[in-house]
Amino acid sequence: LDESYFVERGKGVVRYDVSQLPSNSPIEDDRSEKIVQVPLLTATGNKADTEAKAISSDWMFWGVYDGHSGWTTSAKLRDALIAYVLSELDKTYIKSTPGSIYRLDPSPTAIDEAIQNGFVRLDNDIVHKSIEKLMAHPDKAGAAEYIAPALSGSCGLLAFYDTFSHDLRVAVTGDSRAV
Repeated sequence: LDESYFVERGKGVVRYDVSQLPSNSPIEDDRSEKIVQVPLLTATGNKADTEAKAISSDWMFWGVYDGHSGWTTSAKLRDALIAYVLSELDKTYIKSTPGSIYRLDPSPTAIDEAIQNGFVRLDNDIVHKSIEKLMAHPDKAGAAEYIAPALSGSCGLLAFYDTFSHDLRVAVTGDSRAV
């Protein structure tokens, strides 16, 4: 499977390519991509920093998930990891309210921690919340569905590019690598 996608947003990424070679059937590996337009406000530079100028940034995500002992964990990561990381990143920026501005430059440590927290929260939900769901509904029919992502496994690699700061971050859990 080889595919090319043109981004055409004029913000640093023109295109990305995907190549996948299945080594088993059903394939245990997966991927996800997402571009989120983020409205930002920036101070205009006056002394009081009370005036703001509207700008926007694109947050671009690409994930690769190397499944182990089945496809269910990599499918769960495909469906949920970017949303978990987005939720944590959102917490690093100040919400716009009258008289305030978005913080455009959270520290690199805050961004790294947000990405890490997204991974950890999803891992916790896969492992612990699955058991809680199973205990709350102990029927055999739903058991496999509840705990399947916790029984297989997956490496996770997520690249995050912010078109405003021009920073690229790559988070990895497992033995996958990014070039």
